[in-house]
Amino acid sequence: MGKSHGQSNAVLLRFVGTTAPAISTTYVGLLTTMPTANDPVGWVEWREAENTPIDRIRIYQDSDDGTPSWSDPAIEGNTYETHNVGGTQWGGTDLAILLDGSQLVVGAGVFTTASTTYTDGVPDTLNHLIYWNTFANSLTVTQGESVTFLTGKIKVTES
Repeated sequence: MGKSHGQSNAVLLRFVGTTAPAISTTYVGLLTTMPTANDPVGWVEWREAENTPIDRIRIYQDSDDGTPSWSDPAIEGNTYETHNVGGTQWGGTDLAILLDGSQLVVGAGVFTTASTTYTDGVPDTLNHLIYWNTFANSLTVTQGESVTFLTGKIKVTES
């Protein structure tokens, strides 16, 4: 799983006695182009128009706050992970219009904001993306088709 330099910095600051800041809100968005580096640069979300990305879905810190939420971190094989509790779905009016009528989704990202503005098909602010992962199998999504991730299918891992 990719992680931004900003997120790595927040964690590593703990070595010099600084508390890592909380991430107050998180959102999941789908990517048609994956980051090319951990800066992160080069990523693009799926869109309904050149400069209009599909809305991200909020994942809450705790189920008391809303659904879906993040699980308590736990050991999973050789990693420590948290995952979505409750399904995450884009459908209906979310996908009434897709750029080019269909799009190839190659991965997902965890963002700290509900949206990012785009200019000329490129995100204006890149540092909202903090974690990402490429799918083992890309998804071709056709206009109007739903995309669903069941509980446990969106994972954030640390080694």
